[in-house]
Amino acid sequence: MAVIACGENAFLLRQLNVLIWCDNRGQSFVWSYIMNVYKVFLVLFFIVFLPQLAVAEHYALLVGVKEYDDSSLNLQGPENDVNSLKELLTGNYGFPKKNIESILSRNAYKANIIAHLRKLQKTTQSGDYIFLYFSGHGTSAYDPEFKTLDTTTGAIVPFDFRLDRASPQTMMDSLIIGKRDIFPVLKELEHDRRVFVVFDACFSGNAVRSLGAIEASNTLGKSKYINTGLTTEAHSSSSKPAASYPYKNVLYISASDKTETARDLSTGSDGLAHGALTDTMIIGLKGAADTNNDGVITYEELYNYLRRNVSKDYGQTPQLLRNKAFDIHVPVFDNTKFKEEAYSAPQAVKEDSDLPKVKIVHDYDVLSRLFPDDLNVVNGTASDHEKYDLMIVRDGMRYLLALPNGDLLCSMDVKRKQDIVNTVKRYFKGREILRLKDPNQKFNVWLNVGDVEGRTVFFEDESIDFTVKSESDAHLLLLNINPDGFVTVLLPDKSVPTAPIKRDVPIELRDLGKVGAPFGTEYIKVFAFKNAVKGLPKLINKTLMDPLGSDFAELLQIIKKEQGWAETSIEMVTKEKQR
Repeated sequence: MAVIACGENAFLLRQLNVLIWCDNRGQSFVWSYIMNVYKVFLVLFFIVFLPQLAVAEHYALLVGVKEYDDSSLNLQGPENDVNSLKELLTGNYGFPKKNIESILSRNAYKANIIAHLRKLQKTTQSGDYIFLYFSGHGTSAYDPEFKTLDTTTGAIVPFDFRLDRASPQTMMDSLIIGKRDIFPVLKELEHDRRVFVVFDACFSGNAVRSLGAIEASNTLGKSKYINTGLTTEAHSSSSKPAASYPYKNVLYISASDKTETARDLSTGSDGLAHGALTDTMIIGLKGAADTNNDGVITYEELYNYLRRNVSKDYGQTPQLLRNKAFDIHVPVFDNTKFKEEAYSAPQAVKEDSDLPKVKIVHDYDVLSRLFPDDLNVVNGTASDHEKYDLMIVRDGMRYLLALPNGDLLCSMDVKRKQDIVNTVKRYFKGREILRLKDPNQKFNVWLNVGDVEGRTVFFEDESIDFTVKSESDAHLLLLNINPDGFVTVLLPDKSVPTAPIKRDVPIELRDLGKVGAPFGTEYIKVFAFKNAVKGLPKLINKTLMDPLGSDFAELLQIIKKEQGWAETSIEMVTKEKQR
């Protein structure tokens, strides 16, 4: 109620506690009244509408399952993963401590995890930002109904999971399955909030990249995959085609793709046990993922940093799933500023020799005599913990050359012993071009192989397509290093125009080649130069360039002389068709 006290020419609005004076010397009362109504409206606006315009809050739910009810499933890294991420979010990205919930091991039982997910529907508001993280075991089957956040397969494993292969329903009931348990909550949250999800758990268990016996090696830590032993029929009686990604405001990164397991490392880069994905992600989020050095880490930068480094070091390839409506060119955590932190991993104990180390598991006496003095050749076993750069294992009438991440580099007939030595020498020489980086890189170049982002496994006779995008107008140099170590210049090519690609305009390069022998691990490296590079034309269409030869040495020198360039690389695995 408003009371007008005209004796003192005061216009008092008691309820809103606003005092406005009128002029008693003939000023228009109507004008004063209008101004007063306007001011009352402003007060009402601030009281009624301002709370709805509050600044968006940042929330995080972090789950780490190190210890399980079934102790045979115990891991080492998940609790460290959660604690390190919590410290990172508050110290480097400004998350309020009160907005971060952590659930560890015995408290990470299924009902409690789901309850905390649902709690976010009440504790967060429209416009808020939510980070969901899980570190622990994952499992899978090849049925479209058995999935985590997308339409492939998989589930995350809570503390109270029951590994009972005699009772499929018991296992199904104790898992956290995406469509049944997570999808309804995320669909509700994403309606008016943005959600970033990271699962450091196995996306699937068909480890086609790894090398049988070498896979059992403890050098990369324990697998975060649980084989339930269930058939697809046990999971579902139907087999439906995969649908499109169901979220608009949810970005999802998984530790590995559907052909790989994920690793739980006994010793991460800070000296503590961590998941391979999380260990790399923490380093990236502290500044290493800012690959164009502009002070901002975008989702695109973070994912490409993870894909490149986790694949190279651990043989698993993180996957990014999103709807095109989710912009990956904006800063991670929707935070334009992050506190960059100089991060240096503990230094490993130096060996007597800094030369590349080749571990020979079989036929050491025969093979070791063939290697030159510029390689450190040691005798070992496939399961010991000794670090190595390349391992040679005999499998019947073939030698298998394996990488530290467990991937097969290539295989060769045991009769071709000198060829094995030459392949090893080419591999180490070829790594020089893979390691080339511009420490002052000012723009990014992106590279994708195949029609699915993040795909790394390709089969015989498949056509290989490439997509390249640059943050600057640039001239491209695209190289392939095959499993035997030979290098091919894919671009520039006589059939492809030499004009620079345009900034932020992706180009698709179709049918540059088909998958064929030799099979194993290949590398694709792209350089993006601001200016046309002199000397490259004469190397165009040089097939199977030998890293031990003069052409490769010339190529290295040409690149090293250039300034202001960007680069990236991808590791891919090629496999022979099953006959």
